[in-house]
Amino acid sequence: MLAALFNELPNPYLFVGFSLFCGTCIFLWVSQLPKLATSQNLTWKMEMQWVDFGLLMCTCFLAVVLAQVTLGLTLDVLKPDHLEKTLFGTFFFQGSILATIMVLRWKFPKIYRKSLDRPERTHISKLCLAILGYFVKFLPLLWLASFALLYVFQLLDITPQKQMLVNLMLEAVQDRPLVFAGLAFSAIVLAPVTEEILFRGYMYRFLRDRYSVAISSLVSSAVFALIHQSVHAFVPLLLLSLILTFVYERSGKIIAPILFHAFYNAHTVGLILLQPIIPKTNF
Repeated sequence: MLAALFNELPNPYLFVGFSLFCGTCIFLWVSQLPKLATSQNLTWKMEMQWVDFGLLMCTCFLAVVLAQVTLGLTLDVLKPDHLEKTLFGTFFFQGSILATIMVLRWKFPKIYRKSLDRPERTHISKLCLAILGYFVKFLPLLWLASFALLYVFQLLDITPQKQMLVNLMLEAVQDRPLVFAGLAFSAIVLAPVTEEILFRGYMYRFLRDRYSVAISSLVSSAVFALIHQSVHAFVPLLLLSLILTFVYERSGKIIAPILFHAFYNAHTVGLILLQPIIPKTNF
């Protein structure tokens, strides 16, 4: 979402000065937070067969198609405006995938209900603080990638398009606070839970059983970036997904990438809220 939020570069002096000031403060604070200990369990296997993984992916796809058909029939009756359509569509899309995974875990426990976590115990409060520290550490890298990409687009005389969801959130924040709240809930809660369980908990873990960590990370991250259907945001989304995979691999807990993803989307939603009052300063 971050890469698609801006389509022009900020004033470089303001950006660099503000970044240095915030970076210094953040470094002093983050250095005091708990650190994630690398898991010692090297036998982190899911033991899922190709046919079972294919069934999971195909069932999720069919669930999304069924949800879209149901949504179309519902919209014909309710006749909502374009913002409400987006809100319904987001909930139907994410909800259908999450519901499918939950049903498969319930009906086929021997195949799909295997734990998405390593067996080591980690105190939840310590884990949350550690993930917050990782988020603050990696956020400058994500910002740098987004602005570097904008600079390349500027050199190539390409005007990047904002993601449709970002445009609609920018519109809703002005006049439709309830719709904006629904979209924000989807971005901060529903999307991180659904996407991390699917892409990190199942896809990455499945690939990791068969290939190296690097290949598994790249493949699952590429699929993650492609599913967001934004050419201009592909590189930042790929980088975000690689970081999420690193956090998952490092912690061995599915809640870790979920929290990081939620922090990231929450900070983007916060930027959308600040858009009306941020001064327009360009080169």
